[in-house]
Amino acid sequence: MPDGIVCTDCYKSYDVLDMSEFTHHRINHLQTVKTISTALKISEIRHSAFYENIMELTANLSSIFSVILERM
Repeated sequence: MPDGIVCTDCYKSYDVLDMSEFTHHRINHLQTVKTISTALKISEIRHSAFYENIMELTANLSSIFSVILERM
């Protein structure tokens, strides 16, 4: 049974922990950064598309209200 849990990055010097009485978890920061970067880009694209849809909807509503007001 392991004495504890140790989390480190992938630095080679931490390889010694694999032979100790600890449970050793490695965190790949490069992969984490890529995942976060991709998520932010997807979020930015979605936000941009949402903004464009709102602007188009606003323009359409403005046209509809103009026509309604002309007919009154």
